[in-house]
Amino acid sequence: MTAPGGAAYAMRIGGDSRQPQRWWWYDDPMPHVIIDPESTSLQERFALIKTPRKSRKRYPEGCVTIVDSLQQARTGADASRNLHPAVVYGPSVSSESQRIYYLVRWL
Repeated sequence: MTAPGGAAYAMRIGGDSRQPQRWWWYDDPMPHVIIDPESTSLQERFALIKTPRKSRKRYPEGCVTIVDSLQQARTGADASRNLHPAVVYGPSVSSESQRIYYLVRWL
């Protein structure tokens, strides 16, 4: 299946007998993330993530600072303070009742 704009990955949402099948396209893989394009609270956002290592796929709300723009994320980065610019998706509530953000990609 080819995505509009050349996106490489797709996630199917819906598709049962009561709801038509919809596809959500994105460029980077986000394993184990359910994306709801009709959600008003869950969305991609620019952020600064405070973490000593960049190997995790999700981060607790206390480690994530949401910023307004790509430029603010890049200028706010400071490797000496472990602040890394990223695009995140969330916030979402985990099974442990923690508010978390999923990493979409590092900037």
